[in-house]
Amino acid sequence: MDNPLLAEFSVEAGELLDESEDALLELDKGKDPQECYNLVFRCFHSLKGSAGMMGLDDMQKHMHLVEDRFQSYSDKVEDLKGMVDYFLMSIDVAREIMKGNAVEFDYRVDQVFEKEEQDEFDELSRDLFKRMELPILVVGSGKASAKSIIESLPNKEVFCVATANKLDAVKELSKPITIIVKEEHLTSVTSYLEDKSDEHTLIVWGEKAHDKFLVWNEAMGGDALRIIIETLSENRVLKFAYNKAVMLLLYQLSDIEDFLIEKKKAHILKTLKVEIKELMEIKAKVRK
Repeated sequence: MDNPLLAEFSVEAGELLDESEDALLELDKGKDPQECYNLVFRCFHSLKGSAGMMGLDDMQKHMHLVEDRFQSYSDKVEDLKGMVDYFLMSIDVAREIMKGNAVEFDYRVDQVFEKEEQDEFDELSRDLFKRMELPILVVGSGKASAKSIIESLPNKEVFCVATANKLDAVKELSKPITIIVKEEHLTSVTSYLEDKSDEHTLIVWGEKAHDKFLVWNEAMGGDALRIIIETLSENRVLKFAYNKAVMLLLYQLSDIEDFLIEKKKAHILKTLKVEIKELMEIKAKVRK
């Protein structure tokens, strides 16, 4: 920027937006809502005032409307957690305005909240999801609050669904995928998928340790998430292929058993059954 004042404002605005975003993400993880509210409100208010002094009308107007919506939670800060995605989206819009881009934003809190709760997994998204080689599915979050995951996996296609009852598309898959589940949705996801959950890589997004699943959270960083996914996914794909091959052998054996007996090749049949039994024993160990 040629104007040093605008350049200074741009740096300050970026820091305020980053600080607000971090506080909202901490709120989403369970940090004290009043503390988060105070910090974010201060940032929003400062940015609105600075934009006004700099004559940046679009930014000033945007932050005024966002601050107004945010302030409506001053007496009910415990409800803010349900609106984290909305205010994260408003921060993304502010960044785009800073770049000089025109962005449409629906300032109606109830309308945006309703869309986030519905989290439409439309037919187009479902079709793409099914065709992707190794998609990542985040359960319990919209794309705004899953931003840290999406940015950590730039080479992956990440899909988000709000609740476990959106997982019928997973049941229809004939390949293993990675599912990142918010801690509070883990029970509903495993219950909904039933035996199908063992076919996929489940990673718990939260703070508590789990006996059966690996856990990841933002404090561990994006590199840790990538390593977890790559390691578990590779093992899961191999196990899936192995299980599929064993089941195919069993299916084929039932077809050729009568043929081998008829051709007086019972010794071949016996050998096949011994080998398949060993494979089944390995399959059982792999499942554990």
